[in-house]
Amino acid sequence: TAVAIIDAGAPIVKLLAFAVLPSVARRGVGSCFMKSLLGAFPQRDWRIPEYFAADHGEAFLKKTGWVLSSIRQLEMVHTLR
Repeated sequence: TAVAIIDAGAPIVKLLAFAVLPSVARRGVGSCFMKSLLGAFPQRDWRIPEYFAADHGEAFLKKTGWVLSSIRQLEMVHTLR
């Protein structure tokens, strides 16, 4: 009911994707899964790379202990005519 894609090959573990089925959302499944994920690498720092969608899950991530970094990124598109 929940899935994550991580990269644990570097000293800092990267959370690349995280999803919970809508049918079990807001029932503690995501929080429990996040806690077990972080517990799998207890002595390592974690990071969410810049390409993680900023408008997806910010409240959930903050609730599970994540904090925003000072890095800000612009995402822009330019269409040539």
